[in-house]
Amino acid sequence: MAPSLEKQSYAELMENMKLCEAERIYALSNSVGRILDDAEARKVLRHFMMSEKKSMQCVDVYEKCAEFLGGHPKYESCDFKVLARLGLPPHLEQRLCYRLNNGDPISICLCLKNIQAECLSEVAESFSDFKESITKTRMNLKHKQLG
Repeated sequence: MAPSLEKQSYAELMENMKLCEAERIYALSNSVGRILDDAEARKVLRHFMMSEKKSMQCVDVYEKCAEFLGGHPKYESCDFKVLARLGLPPHLEQRLCYRLNNGDPISICLCLKNIQAECLSEVAESFSDFKESITKTRMNLKHKQLG
């Protein structure tokens, strides 16, 4: 039985990747946001960040904000406590609490999108290494297919 995707190392994940998947992720790799918005590409990024010993808090917070934004527009403060547990910085948590106290769903959505933008900026710092890795994997898979 093949090891689950979650338990594979980044190197194993790259080794087992098919060319079509490498091509798809490579096409998304021009934008950090497009990678973070794609569930499979986000998993690959998560494995890369783990292999590089980089914090995944921003990926986790980004993903949870996306879940909230995709859900029902009625928000409860208890729903957002999970963001703090995932590592949401205190200043962003305060902004979100302020929006929640006002009870305006549009304001809350905008705040969640701003949190995502901050997470995206932090992930972008190590993104060039990720893109380089995907490019190398893609080229290796192309050479294997030709050879």
